[in-house]
Amino acid sequence: MKKVAIIGAGISGLATAYQLHQECAVTIYEKQDFPGGHTDTHELDIDGRTLRIDSGFIIFCPQYYPHFYAMLQDLGVAYQATDMSFSAHNQQTGLVYNATSLNKLFCQRRNLLSPRFYRMLIDLLRFYARSADVLESDDDSLTVADYLTQQGYGDAFWHDHLLPMMSALWSSPPERVAQFPIRHLVDFFKAHGLLKVVGRPQWMVVKNGSKSYVEALQKRLKVDWRLGCTIHSVTRNNAGVQIHSDTGVGPEEFDVVVFATHSDQALTLLADPSQTETDVLGAIPFEHNHVVVHTDETLLHPNRQSWASWNTEVPSNVEPSSQFKCTANYWMNALQSLPGPTNVFTTLNSNHRIRADKILVERHYTHPVFTAASVAAQKRKAEIDGHQHTYYVGAYWGWGFHEDGARTAYQVSEKIKERLACTV
Repeated sequence: MKKVAIIGAGISGLATAYQLHQECAVTIYEKQDFPGGHTDTHELDIDGRTLRIDSGFIIFCPQYYPHFYAMLQDLGVAYQATDMSFSAHNQQTGLVYNATSLNKLFCQRRNLLSPRFYRMLIDLLRFYARSADVLESDDDSLTVADYLTQQGYGDAFWHDHLLPMMSALWSSPPERVAQFPIRHLVDFFKAHGLLKVVGRPQWMVVKNGSKSYVEALQKRLKVDWRLGCTIHSVTRNNAGVQIHSDTGVGPEEFDVVVFATHSDQALTLLADPSQTETDVLGAIPFEHNHVVVHTDETLLHPNRQSWASWNTEVPSNVEPSSQFKCTANYWMNALQSLPGPTNVFTTLNSNHRIRADKILVERHYTHPVFTAASVAAQKRKAEIDGHQHTYYVGAYWGWGFHEDGARTAYQVSEKIKERLACTV
């Protein structure tokens, strides 16, 4: 059997192994002592129960996650409907609203008489209506900030809606999301049904925590697991690739290697990256985010009518040049249907405000940064896939979400099968 090395056991690496393990001899390398990557479920004792609560990957939609959903179906992993409501709180203006219903939209009753609020709603509908015009263009250099200025969108639409939504989706500061290519953004909204005011699709969560699908894969996959293994370098020659790690058995040889790591990690591990690999992988950076699972209700607005599954907060010091990130508070009781009475939250980028005695888990994740340069680099993936027996998978080749990782895994696996003519 042809030998395939997969570096990284997040969704991308696991999905690649899922596609290849019956036809190739697969070895998975993972520096952590457990697989899953951003699929991170914690068993926590709350209110006398042991609950499995997620802090990384949480939701998916069967309609828009076809590759990931097909894998869940094949594995027999159970899932359930979730609430995908969204709220925003702008500390600069004091505005708060919940987009769940008309009543909650005006949970702050003064908004009934606010011209700024109505302007935001009008701009929102206009943005959706003009989305097709954005997609007709093939210009990926026009940024969100420049587009909003050119089209005359108001400050309220940016600070009270689009900024908090984008910050929640991509965990990036205002300066970064403002430089997001507008076409890439609208394409994402369309691909995930977010341009619909009504009739949006039903989103799901994996029952008993997202790690359930990782556990199912561990039972299914016929692979050689190298968990807790640090790779020092990857060298390549005409015959194949060599993995140099701390296993103590010397360099291990494979026919091909699949990097299921982040782009910057892949570039670091390559002993001899080509100029094209350096240019493409180096153009897709990552940034760090601090995530806390906790029970501190003071991070949400005191008006309970404003609480939603996704609660975003624009801090008072947000300026175009600010690196201060917006806060995203995920209400896990609503998302995962957790029993009460204690409310549990997963919060990004506001750890300094959380009471120490309320903290349950702390994590650090990294997320891709999307700019005109990184979007241009994504389009060059074919230039490096297959070079020197090397392939690349990962959510960073799309919008940074689970389906992007599963999709690239499927695409690369098909290329590898064709190249190696893998047989049992």
